[in-house]
Amino acid sequence: MAKSVCILVRRSPYGVIQAAEAVRHINGALGNDFAMTAVFADDGVYSLKAGQEVGGTGFTNLGAALTDTIAKGDPRAKFAVHRPSAEARGLKEVDLLPGVTWINDAELAAMLVDTANVMLF
Repeated sequence: MAKSVCILVRRSPYGVIQAAEAVRHINGALGNDFAMTAVFADDGVYSLKAGQEVGGTGFTNLGAALTDTIAKGDPRAKFAVHRPSAEARGLKEVDLLPGVTWINDAELAAMLVDTANVMLF
């Protein structure tokens, strides 16, 4: 298996540090020549919500950071959202950042099995 990592983001983007750390690790993996798949599930799907307003939370706008990373179009990078998680939270494709693939349970399981390393946030 080539150098690869699947970064699974399950925590909400604001109020806790895990999602921000995941974004940092996404960029770090790409900077260190890893093939990287970022999957957003459970409350982590909110990290991909377009038009995020952080207000006075003191947190970085993860939507802007992810938009920049996705827009680079690095062929080693894949971004996915777990459809059941997004739909359970009332999110549709138009609500999320462009360039993200929607996946089901079986596709999520395959991604986790097909990578050398998994990081959970």
